[in-house]
Amino acid sequence: MLHDTSNAMPKKLQVSLILLSFLCALLILSFLVTEASGLFFTHKIDLLKKSGAGVVIFYLLFLLLVLFYQKKVFQLPIQELGFNAYPSWKKELFLAYITAFLLALSYGVFGVLAQKMTLSFDAPLKQWLAFCASLLFPFFVAFAEETLFRGFFLNLFQRGYSKVTASLLSSFLFAFSHNLKTFADWTRPDQIFKFIGLFILGNMFCSAKLWRKSLFLPIGLHAGFVTYRLLIRKTHLFKYDIDDTQNNLLFGVIDDPRTALITWAVFSLMLLFFIYKNKKSNLKQ
Repeated sequence: MLHDTSNAMPKKLQVSLILLSFLCALLILSFLVTEASGLFFTHKIDLLKKSGAGVVIFYLLFLLLVLFYQKKVFQLPIQELGFNAYPSWKKELFLAYITAFLLALSYGVFGVLAQKMTLSFDAPLKQWLAFCASLLFPFFVAFAEETLFRGFFLNLFQRGYSKVTASLLSSFLFAFSHNLKTFADWTRPDQIFKFIGLFILGNMFCSAKLWRKSLFLPIGLHAGFVTYRLLIRKTHLFKYDIDDTQNNLLFGVIDDPRTALITWAVFSLMLLFFIYKNKKSNLKQ
């Protein structure tokens, strides 16, 4: 039991051991599922990594693992991850979703105005229908990732570190997990820019969670940004000028706004806003 050893073991060591055990369990589970997919679908050995169904399976695995650690290791209710409902949580989640989606959409509009992108409605109707049919997927992704990174990991790190350090560590894991391919990729500019963008984004989500003491706000924001990426992938609404933007710091790497300098600026401003709101609410208390 965690409560029996909390006084005997240094908090930082305890956090490190729990983190290590969680990551090892997650790696073992993902390996077993990957091997199982190779046995049952011999022509799709990388099913877990590349298919939509594989992504859902992997997310469900780590959600179950989070549930196990929360209930059995920490012996705390699931609500303590950040799901304590309050009167305006639905409205806040919806407004955060719309705000994030419109902010992401403005990136494409700005690209068109700057003549770095072109607005295109050439996608066939079935692609637009596929986008509409997939609108619940961003919420599932946001729910799963926020539960893991801003629910489980942020809470875990706060057991041994300050809120600032906990946010930085959680955001590092968030950025690293999205960037984890081969170590050789880390020398590529697009991967470095992607890591920076995700690290800032992760800290912004952390500050939103710490301010509201809930995951509903970061889930709404996260889902809005994922919806924009889904829109671009399905419909190619904004098409990049390849020759002009391939190495453009302002607009980033093609089809990935997270690598863009203007996106980093927006994430940073939102981060500062949530930090300000958090400090203001703490002063009132």
